[in-house]
Amino acid sequence: MGKFKNINPTIIVIFGGTGDLAKRKLFPAFQNLYLDGRMSKKFQIIALGRAEKSDEEFRSYVLENLNAFSRKKGLSDPETEKMSGDSSSPGCKPAIGSHLPIMASRQRRRFF
Repeated sequence: MGKFKNINPTIIVIFGGTGDLAKRKLFPAFQNLYLDGRMSKKFQIIALGRAEKSDEEFRSYVLENLNAFSRKKGLSDPETEKMSGDSSSPGCKPAIGSHLPIMASRQRRRFF
């Protein structure tokens, strides 16, 4: 990992996680950063999308699109979690908050 060895654990929340931007650009970019050693070994992606998919179906969907759109291959089982729902609904923010793990060390949270 070279100069990137002190990367804090990161949680990434993607709104529109089943959409075209996520599958073609965001997920492949995060995979490439991870494989290049530019992301923490301890990171989590939580995707909010309207499409009804189980966690297993969503992982399969992400893996299929990583294989199709990523310049690098390497993840066999992406660590993702899928939430179904509309980001404009009143219960969305508390639901996302309940999925964010409490970590003892410092962490970064990024919302896309």
